[in-house]
This record gives sequence, C-alpha cells and structure tokens, in this order.
Amino acid sequence: VSFRTLKSNPVVGIPAEIVAKLDKEDAKWRYNGTRGTIQSVLAPSPLLQAE
Repeated sequence: VSFRTLKSNPVVGIPAEIVAKLDKEDAKWRYNGTRGTIQSVLAPSPLLQAE
C-alpha cells in the first residue's frame, strides 16, 4: 500500500467525473498538497507463497 500526497498535474486511476468535480471545486487540487491517493497492488507476493 502506498499513500501519496498529490503534488503534480498528472492524474491516473481517478474516474473522469471525480476529476471534473475536483477541477470545478479547486483548480489547484492536483498540486497544492491538500489531497492524496492510496494505491495498492492486491496480488499475492511470490515470497509469501508456499513452495
């Protein structure tokens, strides 16, 4: 799991309607540090699998 504060323009994985809503509410939301994302990869780790 990765917690990241948004501090740049590119946005990946956020639905377009959410991006549009945030753009309307705060034009600087992508880089002003007031919002963030939580990212995760939910695949089993090969290191944890039994041999």
